[in-house]
Amino acid sequence: MYKLSYCPLINIQWWLLVFLFCLNNTIQAQTNFVQGYVITIDQDTIHGEINYQNWVFTPQQIQFKSGSKVDEFTYKEISGFGVKQKEFYTHYFVDVLTNPIEIGYIVDRQKPILEKSETFLQLLVKGSKSLWYYKDENSVKHFFIQEGKETPVPLIYMKYIKDEPTDQFSQELHEYRNQLTTYFKDGDITFVDLQKVNYNRKSLIDIFKRYNQAIDPRLEYEVKKDKMGLDLSANAGPVLTSTRFSGSGPFQIEEADFGLRINYQFGLALNLEFKRNLKRFSLYNEFSYKSFQTEGTSNIPILGGEITNDFNFNFAYLRLGNFFRVQWPLKKVKPFIQLGMINSLMIKEEQSVLVKNPLTITPEREEIPFNEIRKYEQSLALGVGVRWQGLIIELRTERGNGFSKAVNLNTHINNLAFLVGYTFYRKK
Repeated sequence: MYKLSYCPLINIQWWLLVFLFCLNNTIQAQTNFVQGYVITIDQDTIHGEINYQNWVFTPQQIQFKSGSKVDEFTYKEISGFGVKQKEFYTHYFVDVLTNPIEIGYIVDRQKPILEKSETFLQLLVKGSKSLWYYKDENSVKHFFIQEGKETPVPLIYMKYIKDEPTDQFSQELHEYRNQLTTYFKDGDITFVDLQKVNYNRKSLIDIFKRYNQAIDPRLEYEVKKDKMGLDLSANAGPVLTSTRFSGSGPFQIEEADFGLRINYQFGLALNLEFKRNLKRFSLYNEFSYKSFQTEGTSNIPILGGEITNDFNFNFAYLRLGNFFRVQWPLKKVKPFIQLGMINSLMIKEEQSVLVKNPLTITPEREEIPFNEIRKYEQSLALGVGVRWQGLIIELRTERGNGFSKAVNLNTHINNLAFLVGYTFYRKK
């Protein structure tokens, strides 16, 4: 254990500013050009690269690069585009349901409200009956059915208020089930089957696949399923710890100088990457062991001499950290920044204070500073780092509520950890 001078990097306020700045300015600016093509209004196909953002909402414009030139196209300027055999979008002028679906906004009418809209639609299933998808800027999901090369028709699902003599309550209209009954009448899908279909991607994709494959087992196209990424890793490294007390405590501990100490931690981590947005966002969960050892001294002047109190604390913790991580999806090196909470449970407790008073019969005596301490601690943590292949390097700052339970004494503990890890399992 080493005692060091002050380190400004341990101050978590600076890291919070870095986190907010990076989140606001850099994530949205990241480009990701991959192989793709656009279809012009004249139905010519031009191959090149598309800035693919793994869109959560249906895109209304794209960036297309041919050679060194980058052009932007909206749904008014091209007929469609495709991304490396993964996603296909086509420009259509379709009827879109505009009835509100959020509780508090739905109205007391059962009739669907349709408005003409010009947009890209994403192809989910292509066959005798094709399924198309559109997610608008309000996060409302719309599905469409297409027969042959006709204009896609909206599948109707809505909520409305139903009046009763003594109350009002929300009711759902599953008109899309009746629509599918008509469109699928030449197949082997029954009315009972369609009553089990829900208005979501998975359920509708499954029923469209079943219908089309009964006609022709060689399905023309099915969109690839979005999967949550998962990786398991281990990490370890030194932790620079700052300890300070404020208020009024036993043996005037608030006057002691503890300086900076080097401790250590090691652990295992599970990182769960969200499906869309190129898996930029993830939930990082870490289970770790951390040591805490520090020493400090207070010198109290008295008449005729000085009282010296030498404090020693030696703890150990099991910790569970939960972070929201933002990652830059670069080609090789992937920088990241994460913010989260760490819950710590003390599993080892050793504490003492050596009181030196030359004016007493016993010049030196050993005491216990705290009769009762906090065994469960919480802290706010923020880290920045990079991932390269399986290697992970992170610099993390952390501020906790400390181990003092006294109302009139606060513990200020800051940590700055340098962690090196390795990913030993990854599922994309």
